Amino acid sequence: MSTIGMGRLGSTSPDPGASSHDQHALLDLVDGEESDARGRSHADGKGSAAADLMRRLGVSPERRIKVTPEDDARVLRRIDMVVLPLMLAVYFLQGLDKATIAYASIFGLIEDTGLQGNQFSWLSSIVYVAQLIAQFPLAWLLVKLPIGKFTSCMVTLWGLTLTFMAAAHTFRSLLFARFWLGAFEASIAPSFVAITQMFWRRREQPLRMSYWYAMNGFTGVFGSLATWWLAQLPLGLKPYQTIFVVFGIITVCFSTVLFSLMPDSPAEAKFLDKHDKLIAIERLRMNQTGVMSRQWRWDHFWETVRDVKTWLWFALIFSISVPSGGVGSFGPLLIKSFGFDSFQAILFNAPFGIVQTISTIGGSYVATKYHKKGPVIAFLALFPILGCMVMLSTPHTPEGRNTLLSGYYMISVFPGIIPLIYSWSSSNTAGDTKSKCNSSALFIGQSLGNIVGPLLYKPSEAPEYHRGLYWNLLLYCSIVGLVVVTSMYLSYLNRDHSRRRVLAGKDAVITDYSLYSPEEADRLRRARATEGPQVENARDGTVGDHAFDDLTDLMNDEFVFSFHHTPNTFIMSSESAQFKRYVIVGMGVRSAMYYQAIIQDFKDVAKLVGICDTNQTRMDVANDHIVELGGEKVPTYKDTDFDKMVQEQKANVVIVTTIDLFHHHYCIRAMELGCDAITEKPMTIDEHKLQAMIDAEKKTGKQVRVLFNYRYAPHHTKVRELIDSGVIGEISTVHMDWILDCAHGADFMRRWHRHKETSGGIQMHKSIHHFDLVHFWLNTEPELVYCLGDLRFYGKENAERRGEKNLGERYQNNDNAKNDPFAFQLDDNERMKKLYLDAEHEDGYIRDRNCFAEGITIEDNLSMIIKYKNRAVMTYNTYAYAPWEGYRCVFNGSKGRIEINVVESGYNPLGEPVTKDSEGEDKNYIQGGVEQTKIVVYPLFDKPYVVDVVKGEGGHGGGDPVLLKDVILGNQSDNFKRAAYIRDGGNAVLVGVGANHSMKSGMPVKVQDLVKW
Repeated sequence: MSTIGMGRLGSTSPDPGASSHDQHALLDLVDGEESDARGRSHADGKGSAAADLMRRLGVSPERRIKVTPEDDARVLRRIDMVVLPLMLAVYFLQGLDKATIAYASIFGLIEDTGLQGNQFSWLSSIVYVAQLIAQFPLAWLLVKLPIGKFTSCMVTLWGLTLTFMAAAHTFRSLLFARFWLGAFEASIAPSFVAITQMFWRRREQPLRMSYWYAMNGFTGVFGSLATWWLAQLPLGLKPYQTIFVVFGIITVCFSTVLFSLMPDSPAEAKFLDKHDKLIAIERLRMNQTGVMSRQWRWDHFWETVRDVKTWLWFALIFSISVPSGGVGSFGPLLIKSFGFDSFQAILFNAPFGIVQTISTIGGSYVATKYHKKGPVIAFLALFPILGCMVMLSTPHTPEGRNTLLSGYYMISVFPGIIPLIYSWSSSNTAGDTKSKCNSSALFIGQSLGNIVGPLLYKPSEAPEYHRGLYWNLLLYCSIVGLVVVTSMYLSYLNRDHSRRRVLAGKDAVITDYSLYSPEEADRLRRARATEGPQVENARDGTVGDHAFDDLTDLMNDEFVFSFHHTPNTFIMSSESAQFKRYVIVGMGVRSAMYYQAIIQDFKDVAKLVGICDTNQTRMDVANDHIVELGGEKVPTYKDTDFDKMVQEQKANVVIVTTIDLFHHHYCIRAMELGCDAITEKPMTIDEHKLQAMIDAEKKTGKQVRVLFNYRYAPHHTKVRELIDSGVIGEISTVHMDWILDCAHGADFMRRWHRHKETSGGIQMHKSIHHFDLVHFWLNTEPELVYCLGDLRFYGKENAERRGEKNLGERYQNNDNAKNDPFAFQLDDNERMKKLYLDAEHEDGYIRDRNCFAEGITIEDNLSMIIKYKNRAVMTYNTYAYAPWEGYRCVFNGSKGRIEINVVESGYNPLGEPVTKDSEGEDKNYIQGGVEQTKIVVYPLFDKPYVVDVVKGEGGHGGGDPVLLKDVILGNQSDNFKRAAYIRDGGNAVLVGVGANHSMKSGMPVKVQDLVKW
């Protein structure tokens, strides 16, 4: 593969199933990576039942099912049309039935049953006492029993209980009935959280939870109106008895519908065919939360108890449930205390439900759209805070009752917080038993809050109810503080999981597709395909291997905790990038990588509008190539017309790929003309030119980016991940041997690099890659450089000393070159012939000089010592005539040692002429292409281990494709900050400059003294 070809980012293998619409397209399977952990999980019977469900459907759980956005949308729509309406109806009836005691209170219940003191408050609170007692056995039952059938039975029992409440005439009988009503209703919210986890992806869960929780708001509206109507019916019963009987019978009747339609799992959903059942399961893989197990696990239980998150969710739900319980029971009485009669109080309570519904669905919609649950919860809490203040500060007079009512309606925003806490908690909890226990803990907190809430209000404190309102105000304020603490803790857990992944040889950052819409996830995957494998998401194909292993969120290091940040957005869609006009100066081989990417892969955000070179023939060859790539010829300009090109073509960015000597000139002039500059490395070749570039950037306010592609190679970023993780502690010494084989090393001696005045030497043109890598790895800057170097192999003098004779000036048309393994024949490659041999007549540049001819002024071997600002010291060796190409680098730290060994070219076959050049023009050669990579971590007092490394595709170890995307799209989130700017390029240059000065003086050089930043 040629370097030119590496600029083409979009050439990925087609998906054979992507365009098929038959049944097999729905079951297009991809082998998953085998895992010991997964095997053990199945072996000991502790895996999620999702694996068993897939086996029952005839598909191995070891395989992945490709789910297209269209498949996803179809299955989601069916789930929404069947499961969601059932949940909405049940939650509506639950809220309606629970609220009957409040409606009954203003239609004579208190007087007829002789309730005194806090007895009515206890009728509200006993429901939550029962729910509190029921939560732990419910957690066990929800793990062991079919959830759809179990929920249906509970609905039947509470409906019967409500119906028979009409016969209760004393406080004791009412208390007994309300206790069992609470016990049977206790299962509904935990069941619905589990069902939501079982059928919807994490991104979809907040809105679905808000939908069924919003039924409380509809209850407020419908219940108030229905109660007002029922209370006037002449049925021979007391108004409150009519309310109990009618609502109870409706509930029992609906439970039969629920029993027949509510599935126990996606695999048992009658409304899905076999293929859609598989898709429904696969949709949940990236949730990492599993799909039921029917096995109670005590290790999950105890982890729930010890988990800090459990107590944070508990505190949040308790803080909102205390006001909820009080206002829910005393709401109509509060309105009545403003100066309204019973019927007015019922009617004016209806808008409470409307506001509740809007805040519930609206809050979850905003949280889903912007991925910010925490800030939305805090924002919603501000409204009841203000409402409490209004009600506490307004007198209960006829003139103040409208103000009091407005304060009451502001308080009614608080229910929007509750489903967000549900979804925040459930989306950050994994493992079947732990999820059920977490839900139980959540609803224990809710039950306690609802028990305490009504007790803060006493009828004797009417009409002000100051004590209850003051406590509510304090708790609403505490919610804001708890949101901050919870978000900080979840952020800490993500960092801890990242560290654990690195220690296990995985990637520090992974993409959680469950937080994206299907369209966003598909676009993200397609964007990733255009850039080749990269460290951040190189294991996307195996992330989720443990999703159905019934691991908890703390056990599974691939679990991503969701707090109030946007999900990993390392890939930015091209639609969001700003359109820019590019010109390129220097049309040698290297330029093709950039114009091909602009023309083929980033044409929506970039346009090539001009090219510039000293040689018209090279520009014509480039234009012919542009046409071959599907582009249109662009205007050409000689180097003397550079300013004219930039101004006429209204360029935004100048890409500089000239010889190193002139990089500074075009970068500076580009900035002076109002453009940003992108330059090949090295940024320049001496400290004076570097200082001029630094000054120009300060003066113009424009920017220079340096193209250090090695930073982007997966194995190089992996080393940075390991070092950042602290696995070997503080690094004290580094040793690097980077060797060039006879093909690559010789090519520096054939072309303009052979002259130190135009290239600065190998230490500037080639080793600068290596220096920058160490700066990137250690996140530091060079301080002191000492260097020894010499020309020991190439050049006429060395060749003659070895007895070699008949050395010509160049290889072209040289009979002696036919059997010379170092010969480079330009006419063996059509493109190289056109670019250089056919262009010689214009500028006299000879591309194929004999590497053993006179005139070489650079070194071919170097030994250096470099001291860094962080006190680390590196010893560095390189030579340019090795039998293989690659490097070995060692990092010694306070906790251990890292060794990385990379083979980029294993050997050069004896007897075959070396035809590849350092720009990678041979079709069988990729510059920096990796044949072998091995990274080993040697911890102190522990066994060493090999770190998994994904092989990059493309030039420079897979760095070129990723670099191009980053450079052209720009502004991408990157934890490692791989984008290199003037200071990064300058620090690498300073090491090479320091080496040249040190070899002249024989002394170490303080390189930071050479320029002023």
